[in-house]
Amino acid sequence: MTPPDLELRILAGVHRGATVALDASVAAFSLGSDVQNDVILTDAPFKSVQLSVNAMGFLWDAQGACAQVQVDQGVRAGSLALSLSSAASP
Repeated sequence: MTPPDLELRILAGVHRGATVALDASVAAFSLGSDVQNDVILTDAPFKSVQLSVNAMGFLWDAQGACAQVQVDQGVRAGSLALSLSSAASP
């Protein structure tokens, strides 16, 4: 699966229902509550994490604590939940 087929989906929290389409130029992006992030989530319980898109989904890197997350697998942090999903899936 390539980045044009994917979108970041906010599943729970203040920004529930928001999506960010990822095009082929997006290999990595940051998200969190800090205004310096690529994606700002005001209710994120962390300042910043780096997400690196790969063939299996994305690598979640929170200051060196990494986890591989598969496409359509959700991630929860406090009241925030998100996934990197196929743009074609409901």
